[in-house]
Amino acid sequence: MHNSSHLLIEIIKLALWDKAIDEAQLSSLDYKEWMEFYQCACAQGLAAIFFDGIDKLQMKSGACRRLLSNEGVQTVIGGETRWLGQMQVALELSAEFEKHGLKMLLLKGLGLSLCYPIPKHRESGDIDIYLFGDYEKGNRIAEEKLGGKVEHFSKKEDHIVIGGFSIDNHKDFLWTASKNNREIDHHLKSILKVDELPKLLDTDILLPTIEFNFLFLIVHSFSHFMREGMSLRQVTDIACFLEKNEEKLDWQGCIETLQRFRLKRFADGVIAFIERYFGLTFSYTPSVETVLLERMKDDIMEQSHAVVYHKARLASKLYIARNACKSRWRYDAFYEGGFSRYIIDAVKSQINL
Repeated sequence: MHNSSHLLIEIIKLALWDKAIDEAQLSSLDYKEWMEFYQCACAQGLAAIFFDGIDKLQMKSGACRRLLSNEGVQTVIGGETRWLGQMQVALELSAEFEKHGLKMLLLKGLGLSLCYPIPKHRESGDIDIYLFGDYEKGNRIAEEKLGGKVEHFSKKEDHIVIGGFSIDNHKDFLWTASKNNREIDHHLKSILKVDELPKLLDTDILLPTIEFNFLFLIVHSFSHFMREGMSLRQVTDIACFLEKNEEKLDWQGCIETLQRFRLKRFADGVIAFIERYFGLTFSYTPSVETVLLERMKDDIMEQSHAVVYHKARLASKLYIARNACKSRWRYDAFYEGGFSRYIIDAVKSQINL
């Protein structure tokens, strides 16, 4: 399909920020091409938002209307149903935890969906929560009181399944094998003051502060980008968050923190990407070479980075190492110190230096 990456970004801009689009470039697409377009949106985790954009088009061809009435209806209804189900489970968890003196912080997807124009259309993965050190007690409560099934997944988090929905119960925010990650994780925990956190409407669910959310979004996206690549949805998460909260964000403080943890180059790349391709403007405007932004866009839209997790420790490490070598340009471009520095840090992390 001709220039599907550009067209998908244009549709997403229309859906999320009402950015004008030249609809003539869509008029010649037949149904097969629209289906390929839709599959590209699915791969990027933006299927329902893709249909929000199509719904805003002034001119819709017969093929476009057919896609909207078939796949569009099913996708949107399915996404909304899942979002409502997840929110109900989150509310039940929070209420039960509150009875036992636990505070629950809602992280990532479900919480971030509130920054989107239509929260129910932000495709959701797992429900991510943090219990301020009480994650083991949280596991027991979920099992005994809510019939949850707990899987001890990793040192970072446990998985709880309730009513068909998966909850990631975080002990830590990051994999803490490396010294830098341990320091970032410690910093994120240190800026969370329970009494100062906002709540989700009139519920007991706590939400992160603006500073925490921004730093965590960058750190989380960075880990995915370097390991297997990131999706366009991870970029729209950051874009929607900044568009809603930029005026309250302490840019200087956050950028200094990112610099300290060697994440500024990546943050600059993502922010510049958002400004260039989504047409948003922020008070902080980093200077990043166009050639790097184009390569980042191609890498995101390529979607050849299948995420494979191995329970076998050695297999998992070999998988990550192989991907790092295949995509070393990411490290040279956006890792402070480049690929050689990454190799040194990776070796140090194995001996906990």
